[in-house]
Amino acid sequence: MLTVSNKICPKKHERIIFIYYHPEILGDQKEYNKTIFKNKNFKIEHEIIKDSKYFFNYTNAISSLVTYNIPFSKNNLTLVNSYYYSTESFACSYIYGKNNGLKIHTNKYPTQIFCRYPYYKENFNKINSYIQYFNLKVKFPNDFNFFPETYIIKDKNDIPSQFLNYIPTLDNLWIRKPKDQVGGKGISIFTNIQQIEDNIILSKYITNPFLVNGRKFDIRIYVLVTGVKPLKIYLGDEGQLNICIKEYNLTLDNLNERLVHITNHGYQSKYENYIPGIDYNSEKGNDWTIKLLKNYFKKNNYNWDYVWSQIKDVSIKTIISYQEKMVNQINKYKLNDRLYSQLFGFDILIDQNLKVWVLETNSNPGLASSIDKPRETLIKTKASIDSFNIIGFFLGSHGKNGTYYDEIYHYNNEVEKNVDDALCEFGRPTGQYKRIFPLKDNIDKYKKFFLNKVEENEKLWEIIKNMEDDI
Repeated sequence: MLTVSNKICPKKHERIIFIYYHPEILGDQKEYNKTIFKNKNFKIEHEIIKDSKYFFNYTNAISSLVTYNIPFSKNNLTLVNSYYYSTESFACSYIYGKNNGLKIHTNKYPTQIFCRYPYYKENFNKINSYIQYFNLKVKFPNDFNFFPETYIIKDKNDIPSQFLNYIPTLDNLWIRKPKDQVGGKGISIFTNIQQIEDNIILSKYITNPFLVNGRKFDIRIYVLVTGVKPLKIYLGDEGQLNICIKEYNLTLDNLNERLVHITNHGYQSKYENYIPGIDYNSEKGNDWTIKLLKNYFKKNNYNWDYVWSQIKDVSIKTIISYQEKMVNQINKYKLNDRLYSQLFGFDILIDQNLKVWVLETNSNPGLASSIDKPRETLIKTKASIDSFNIIGFFLGSHGKNGTYYDEIYHYNNEVEKNVDDALCEFGRPTGQYKRIFPLKDNIDKYKKFFLNKVEENEKLWEIIKNMEDDI
């Protein structure tokens, strides 16, 4: 059990459960447990809380990944089990289930954290995600130019004219994607009008991808949104490369070779030639870490810092394009923004000019893995558990009259409460994540993209800008 003394929390008003990694899962990264809690804004105090009412049994683990990483133990309170969910009983700290509808959100216990905003499936499917991005692209075309050109086809009988007599050429290729499918299902290079169905998108195919050892790849990065009143965005630096099994070669005769063109991890990993990474620091395998890609860039004299700065930029802009819908839901249903977060998986492609493209965003990134894929498991473990530590699970009872372990601070002003919650959050350990917005040096750059004023944003930005150092 870890409690925190937070130097920047205005009222020291939250006691939070923090989580160590299970040493077995870290492999050669055993020192990571010592580094994730290094932060200038807080110090760690160890306490043993013997009162069992602050700890709860689970009926379903988040995934096989978490079951393996953090085994439940009644006798070891450093392995806290309160971030499990139940589909039957919701008496737990963290709901990581199919909480898409509204009912679960309006009948919850007072201190429960939700991993997703209501109606995330509708708001962030492939079609609606692009529509939200496109709304800002219309207003800021020079700033929002990082999604490939895309057409939305909701009705197969209403097809853009340019595709009616379409014949593929090497300089005019398109990717076909279904609205809601995952794992690479239904994705293919578009070759004829018979492939048109209701609710699909057609995106321009990037024909000049940057290659790793002759193979096409994309990068799954993890972008964590911990609230929208005010908006706070974190980017993980330990995402996963999905490298194609076959070498890249673009001809009109191999457009149906999905193992050449479709980088999706769920699709590629089904084939026997797919090699899962074992050693965290070895280039062997089809699932590199970002650290390995960074080393590859350095070894071959490519500018990684230029690429990473673009990845941060497109992550911030994409989330800004989404935040209006999330704010509207918080307001409409009178929800407590402190209790909501959303972990997105962005699929990033780099072209030969080192331009970064967002292929798609996923509001339900698969975090489950298996013991026989240790590198993938470690990447996903860090993505999930580090997000838990930033979000901050309350140390408290989850009865209907739930109480915090510490004194509860009551606010008459919701805006003040939300801003204080954000400042409290900034003192928590972030692990592999780095806060990318808001920062003292980028508030002015991005505030023009907020089409609707949110008072909490204005207040928090003012506080950050008036501080001597960034927090």
